[in-house]
Amino acid sequence: MNILQSRLDKIEANNIGNQFKHEINKITRRGSKVIDLSPFHFEKFIFNGNLHSNKIPEEKFTNYIKSYEGNTYYTILKQLFDKLYYDNYNIFNDFQLEENNYSEISKETLRLKRIIMETNNIKNIEDVPIINELIPVKRLKDKEKRYKGIRLFVNIREDGYIELYLIDLYHLGIDAYNVATQNYNLSRNYRSNENCKKCISKIADDYKQ
Repeated sequence: MNILQSRLDKIEANNIGNQFKHEINKITRRGSKVIDLSPFHFEKFIFNGNLHSNKIPEEKFTNYIKSYEGNTYYTILKQLFDKLYYDNYNIFNDFQLEENNYSEISKETLRLKRIIMETNNIKNIEDVPIINELIPVKRLKDKEKRYKGIRLFVNIREDGYIELYLIDLYHLGIDAYNVATQNYNLSRNYRSNENCKKCISKIADDYKQ
């Protein structure tokens, strides 16, 4: 059995008696083929201080946006996080929990860990928790191409809480998918967004502390 799947099943079983307010679709893959879709319940989504933009040139990563007014990325994020903050929001319809496990050692995984260390002020790579990603469902990606780049990198805690560790807007966290050319090119995708200067933290201006 997939290690992550087993871990999520255990968390689900441990918290089955709770009155969960949220659920999300858990997707299990074999290679690129989806073999199972099932709901995963969670108690709370924790922003974890990561509703904020960061630019890390040496890693070719940024999640700044070009503008606020009329910017699709800003509109998407504000609608999502407003619902997470204000509403009893069931994100089952909008995002799915990908069964990728980025705790394994690979060139791509180590880069993602370095980015998360920088954005979360984590000093030692061993302290980076198990990271998984929430990806928009196909319906949203078909509706608006900019959804194809959005990823929320999270940690699923044993108590059923989901903690946010990184917001990726341009698919720069792992693959750098270019929606215009329909391929992956990290350097080119970073260059097209590196001059963005607007911080996504403006979304939270009205949130209560």
